[in-house]
Amino acid sequence: MFPGPGPVYPLLVGDYDRRGAFLYRTATDRPHSGWWLSKLMWWIDPRESHEVLIRAAPLDRSSPILLANGDRTGEDVVTIDEEGGPNIYSSENLLLTARDVPNIMNGWRNYPGVTAFRSGGCYSFQIDGFTFSYTIVFHAVP
Repeated sequence: MFPGPGPVYPLLVGDYDRRGAFLYRTATDRPHSGWWLSKLMWWIDPRESHEVLIRAAPLDRSSPILLANGDRTGEDVVTIDEEGGPNIYSSENLLLTARDVPNIMNGWRNYPGVTAFRSGGCYSFQIDGFTFSYTIVFHAVP
């Protein structure tokens, strides 16, 4: 089951505890430049054909959250050194055009990305489209 009302759904790839909190340390074997990285898959409903802007924010201000693999539109831009070399992350960097997103499966489009955490906390994704705007809140723990 995807979180949120749609038509765009995030799926953090990793383990979750009994209460549904995301266990970010299980998503990667060790931190990179002080950041824990987790694969993040964005699923887009087949009926959505407009651009979507996605922003990430900490709700408790304890630790930043960053996104990678999109157009960098945020002010917080960070370079994180990984095995494959440096990668650019931002707090607001995913501008998805649904019709251009690859990996079509039964009409659903999938946009792979990465999320970076420094520590646990409460976070949110703000998802804005042409006809919708909503926030998905989640808790990440070690």
